[in-house]
Amino acid sequence: MLSIYGRHAVHPIRRRILAFLAVAALAVVGLPAPAHADLNNTWGCYVPAGYTYDRVSRDYTCNPPYLSANYHIVTPVAGIYACSPVGSFSYDAVARDSVCDPQATSQPRYHLVTPVAGIYVCNPASGFNYDAVARDSVCDPRATSQPRYHLVVSAAGIYACNTDAGFTYDAMARDSVCEPQATSQPRYHLATPAAGIWACSVPAGYTYDSTSRDYTCDPRNLTTRYHLKKS
Repeated sequence: MLSIYGRHAVHPIRRRILAFLAVAALAVVGLPAPAHADLNNTWGCYVPAGYTYDRVSRDYTCNPPYLSANYHIVTPVAGIYACSPVGSFSYDAVARDSVCDPQATSQPRYHLVTPVAGIYVCNPASGFNYDAVARDSVCDPRATSQPRYHLVVSAAGIYACNTDAGFTYDAMARDSVCEPQATSQPRYHLATPAAGIWACSVPAGYTYDSTSRDYTCDPRNLTTRYHLKKS
């Protein structure tokens, strides 16, 4: 593509292209990119590791004389819309348009957020549990009932929609908090495993010395509780 400033003012663009090609060449031979190379807010024919992209142009830059994708490379940070999810981030909203694919009219873009307890996200984040679910079109404008998850850090004494490693549970509630489309989805009251407590499951490293049968562990069914002791 010609610069809007004319044929004689392409030096900044050429410098960016040369920087991008230098990093690509280093990647091919297995060498790290130089520490000063910053490809944020540049265009490239592929997206290097550590970056994402927030829009696509289809032009002749990357594969002349054929039209092909040219990616606008950005550093992933919370608050931007990216054309694909990024591993260390969650996303809390989705837009659909042609920004990430000029040949399409409804490609998703993901609003990146840093996962923290207390926010709703479209994808449950590693290291977190969730204690409620909302259903609406925030996570997909084409749908009316996509789930969003309210993040929490698992801890003894909270109700969560899932059990978690390192915990057992000592009671269950059933309602629509974890699934608005259902009326009897379980929520688990998390407990730290310890000798002498009653639990609804027997965690690794423990056995039990007595049992009780009641509705504590499932309000709909008569189930067993276990009085824990160390194995």
